[in-house]
Parts: sequence; C-alpha cells; structure tokens
Amino acid sequence: MLILIVLGVNLIPAKTYTYKQANISIHKEKVLRATNTDNLLDRIAMCESGGKQFDKNGYVIRGKKNKYDIVDVDHMPFFQLFSARLALWINNRKMFATWHEVWGKKYWQLYLGNLKGTIAYIIEKIAPILPDKIISVSNFTSDRLFHDLRTNKNKIITIPNPVFPVSIFANPYKGKEKILLSVGRLGYQKNYTSLITAYSKISDKHPDWKLVIVGDGEEHEELENLVSTLNMNNKISLAPPRKNIQEFYVKSHLFCLSARWEGFPNALAEAMSHGLPCVGFENCAGVRDLIQNDSNGLLASGNGDPDSLATKL
Repeated sequence: MLILIVLGVNLIPAKTYTYKQANISIHKEKVLRATNTDNLLDRIAMCESGGKQFDKNGYVIRGKKNKYDIVDVDHMPFFQLFSARLALWINNRKMFATWHEVWGKKYWQLYLGNLKGTIAYIIEKIAPILPDKIISVSNFTSDRLFHDLRTNKNKIITIPNPVFPVSIFANPYKGKEKILLSVGRLGYQKNYTSLITAYSKISDKHPDWKLVIVGDGEEHEELENLVSTLNMNNKISLAPPRKNIQEFYVKSHLFCLSARWEGFPNALAEAMSHGLPCVGFENCAGVRDLIQNDSNGLLASGNGDPDSLATKL
C-alpha cells in the first residue's frame, strides 16, 4: 500500500511525503523523501517514491501500477484540512489527520487577540470533523480532542511520535562548562519565564553552570529583557534554532522543559534519547508521561512555579 502524506499551510506552497508500508503503523516510521509541487491536486496526484512518479489516477508513470489509499494531513494550521478534504472527495480517497495538540480558546486569544483568537478557536473546533481518522500523538491530546473539541472518539487513534536511535550520547566529562539545556518555541506554552527565574535563584550556588535555551518565537524580546533585568546575560544564552540540534544535546549535562502543557514533547524525548537527565513540572501533560520521577529525571510540583522548579534543578 502506498500512503501519501500532505503537509502544508494552504494550497501553495507545501510538501509531500510518501511511504510504502503495510498498515497504519507507518506513523511510527520516519518520513523518507520530500518534494515541492505547485498545487494541492498535483500534490495528491503526483509524488516521488523510489524514483517513480504517479499520475492523477494514482498510477506509476514509469514502472508497475500503484495507488495510494490514504492521505494524512498535518492538522496545523487547519486550512489545508479543508482544501485536502475537497480534493480527496473529488479523488474518492480517505483523509487522515495527525493531531499534535489542542490549543483551546484561551491560548488562541492570548496568541492572536480576542477577535482573531475566537475565530481561530471556531476553526479548531470545526477541523476535527473533516478527517476520516485522527492520529493523535498522545493520550492527553486524544482526551482534549474528545472532551474539548467534541470529536467522535471512534475516529481517534493514539500513536506517539517516533524517537530514533542516536549515534552520539551526551558526554558530561567533556568541557569545563556545565550546560542546562532547553529547546523549544519562545512562547507562552513553553513558559520560559519560569525557567529563567528558577535558574536565576540557584545560579550563584553553581557558578560553573550556564543555561542555554535554543529556539525563537514571539516572546524572544521579552525573555531577553528578563535576562537583562536579572543581570544574567553572562549566565543565560538564547540561541537561535538550528538543524543540527544534536550538537547541543551532546555537550549538555541536564535538560529542562518548563512547559505549561505538551502534546508529545519531542525535544524532551530527544534529550532522553541522548542520555540526559530531565526536569519538568508534574502537572504538565506530556512531560509527566515521559519523566519518571527519581528514575530518569525529576518532576517539580505544580505547573509554572519557579521555586519548585529551582529546587528540582
């Protein structure tokens, strides 16, 4: 069976991904190949797989006959779900959607303002109606789809994101400086204000440590100002995102995710795969699913309290 996966913001531009697998467990496998095309119907009708191209009927232009059966559309930012649903209705194909998290009205309004946020929330509530099946990346996301967005429970399948084996593990004995690492978007959800504040409370007791936060987002300037206000410019670094994030995991000693909530926390899983001990909040869904307190890390009480986080760090 050939499954074509479409990811994109709206009609133009977007990316297509293809698999050849026997069943839906392909969602645990890594995407093989990506190629840009011009419009949605072409993206659904034509893709690359092992050097073969497919026409609008799903047949190989060169080589053996093949058809795709399912199109899996990433849920954010929702617009592609509507266009894909229409195109797939025309092509008589099923549509799945991979759902990473549910934002809800409060966060949409914080992110976009009251009017735009309310409109976005309405779209978020409508969107789950469109797919034939929804692949949720965590039990928490599945629960929110069911309870908050009133999604039909029978169409939700929970499959966690993949974490692939690493070739290099963190080396705590290499280098003089000890690094507390965090990776994520600089926004409300990740709650870096709490992490920066917590670290500032213990920094003087641990002069050989440095906090490095890798990411970018709408709170970048606010967090920079907080670092300056706390007089921590030489102890806290906000590093831009980069493709080879492995370099940071390898040279770090400890990882912290201070998020308010998570679907499936990829950065936390990646840190664990590199052998880093981790710290997070016990009331953060997603984080508490991965961190086993006193085993592979520590969980601070509550959600968002800098004092409890500082204690565990």
